[in-house]
Amino acid sequence: DLDVRKCAAPMGWFRRSKKKEEQTDEDLTNAEDQPATEDDDELDFKDLDIDECDDDEFDDAEEELEVGEPPWGKPGAAGGDRNAWDRINPLSFLVRGPTYLSDKEKEASAASQIELVCIDFFEADSDIACAATSSDAGTVQRMREAGETRKLLLIHIRILPLHFVTVFALPSDVSDDESPAGKLLTRFLSDMPDKERNQRFKLVPRIVKGPWILRTVLREVPAIVGKRIPTSYFDNGDDWFEVSVLATSTRVGSKITALVRRYAAKLILEVAFVLEGQSPDELPERIISGFKALHPDFNNLRKVGVTPAPTDPEVDSEPESGFTSTMP
Repeated sequence: DLDVRKCAAPMGWFRRSKKKEEQTDEDLTNAEDQPATEDDDELDFKDLDIDECDDDEFDDAEEELEVGEPPWGKPGAAGGDRNAWDRINPLSFLVRGPTYLSDKEKEASAASQIELVCIDFFEADSDIACAATSSDAGTVQRMREAGETRKLLLIHIRILPLHFVTVFALPSDVSDDESPAGKLLTRFLSDMPDKERNQRFKLVPRIVKGPWILRTVLREVPAIVGKRIPTSYFDNGDDWFEVSVLATSTRVGSKITALVRRYAAKLILEVAFVLEGQSPDELPERIISGFKALHPDFNNLRKVGVTPAPTDPEVDSEPESGFTSTMP
């Protein structure tokens, strides 16, 4: 009773992905646009024909979640085992060691540089490029109302119409950290050019629990996101800094997020964020921070209505003093 036609696509996909098994890293890329990098510390999906994974063949992946009150957008709501978020153990992730440029050796990361304090996850009726300034989403506003006074780093993954926003709090003395990773983070959050930010900001996915098809796509190797996925940076001085990634802007990104959504009920995902050290004085690397998502429920997110921007030409549309937007 086995329909071999339905087996052919995913197995062919799997065989092609195995050809890249010996590579250490890749960037999330639409390989039709640019050639793959030669850097062995970068992810490359060029041999993966993700279109051969037909969503219709995996209708049994979805299942109902039995969960309590959603934790999304609630400061300090870490913990739980279903429809939940939590912190990662950064020591379990490998990063470039102090001599990586000569011997390609990696080592376990030191402790996270900053603290995960909240994850907001919602559906909006139109795109929100910057979550920090959106009073409709209220992500930062709720943090301030809860008494959080530290500078915030938001990493905003836009999987339209969904928005996944991780919120981290920086220690007050973060700029005093003279370690290689500390100085690199300070520069990233202040005067680093966007072009350089796009070449350094990496995420490392880890499927803790999930089906083989997701493990094939999301191998535990760093992805330099900004090389080919549109990434914007928003800076509001000592208040907050936001990295906004439009994940569904490419064919590969759309397919991957569709797979994650389909298998969410079976998924435990960890993601670490790190800045790439590219010279000896920037090594060893260190995990900035990260998150763990446990069986997230995509079907019962809060709905956010986005207030239209004013169209009256008399209205002052200039941003608040101190706020800069660096859209690509």
